Amino acid sequence: MNAPSSFVKGFNQNSFSSKFLDSLVTIVNQHLTDPEFGVPQLANQLNLSVSQINRKLSEISAPSAGQLIRNYRLKLSLDLLRTEDFNVSEIAYTIGFSNPSNFCRSFKQYYGCTPSEYVKSNLKYF
Repeated sequence: MNAPSSFVKGFNQNSFSSKFLDSLVTIVNQHLTDPEFGVPQLANQLNLSVSQINRKLSEISAPSAGQLIRNYRLKLSLDLLRTEDFNVSEIAYTIGFSNPSNFCRSFKQYYGCTPSEYVKSNLKYF
């Protein structure tokens, strides 16, 4: 969906960190619909410990791995909300939230409005 480089824009990147972030985002994309996928599974896929992942992310001024996964999922939800092909519950499950109310709470915390409010306020732009 979103390219890794656009998702991590603004972080201090070098060639190594760019490859690391590309790998991280690729793995998250592969497990996007799995609500059980989290930092321990990501660490296992990257053959790193959770501490090592968070240390690498800290070095490039990125959020923690858990926040990065959640934020990535929330950014992808915007694309789905814009299509108007899915309701909020379907989007929540599609991006790996096990509960639509958790998705709405996270969305509001991150964007300052609920998914429904976002759609209503942006309908005129679609």
